[in-house]
Amino acid sequence: MKKEECHLALDVAEQYRTGKLKTPAKLEDVARLLDGPYSLFHAKPMAETLMLPYVNVQVPAQIQLYSAGQSVPVVKAIPQLEQVTEALCAMELCPKNLKMVAPWPGYGCVTRNQLEDMRLVHEAYQTFTLANKTVPWMETVEWDARDMCAPFDDTRAVAKKLSVAKGLGAANPKYDRVIGIFNGGAHWIAFVIEKNANICDMFDPLQSERNYSAIERRVRKVMETVLGLEGKLDYKQIDWCKQQDGSSCGIWCIAVLEMLLAGASWNDKIYKLQPYLRMRHLYKVISLLMKPVCGE
Repeated sequence: MKKEECHLALDVAEQYRTGKLKTPAKLEDVARLLDGPYSLFHAKPMAETLMLPYVNVQVPAQIQLYSAGQSVPVVKAIPQLEQVTEALCAMELCPKNLKMVAPWPGYGCVTRNQLEDMRLVHEAYQTFTLANKTVPWMETVEWDARDMCAPFDDTRAVAKKLSVAKGLGAANPKYDRVIGIFNGGAHWIAFVIEKNANICDMFDPLQSERNYSAIERRVRKVMETVLGLEGKLDYKQIDWCKQQDGSSCGIWCIAVLEMLLAGASWNDKIYKLQPYLRMRHLYKVISLLMKPVCGE
């Protein structure tokens, strides 16, 4: 989205938020606001004025050619996200130089741009729901300060500046270590490669042999080639941390990687810091995202 369009979208959103505009918002205007960085504070009031009902279409759209002279369809309702996504994927298979529409029986048809707008609205409402759940959690989360230990005590100094690498640079010879976190199917797993020592430390929060095999297989296939270490890495499992629930794998991956990089020792009392670690990483993410929109 262009800078001018971004400013226009924010100006319109502010008018809805302050009550200066009360007419139902147009789908394309809401999508323009959501196409890029946005906040619950600014976006939700405008999105809530979108007077388009949600409908369930029962069959996949049959993608058709957009006829010359055909009028642009008017969106009167929004199909479920699964159907919208499926229609967009089907359009991706069509030649790029052809204009296509997605028709559903009893619904009508929509263009690719309208499908993209619908997808943005669907995903925004999912994000709104998550944000609304996060706010009360932030108000009630607690941890025992006595359990604080290095390297997780840095966010006590909230003025600390964060820096972000401008590139991955895994093969750069000046880096002795390469870290990675990836999703193995609704579950996060991680690794650290010590290039000079030819060691790959692997971590699976579930301590599953199947997951460790997946880490080793992926590192061998990709990272060994990138780093020029084919057949040279010694793979080791990090077994001193195991998640205690079904949802904290990402937090423990980040924590264990940070401890490995800092040379810190594990202590079982760190398990008690899970709520703090969630808050700490949320703070760090917010710090990274706290930049003016539109490139300013």
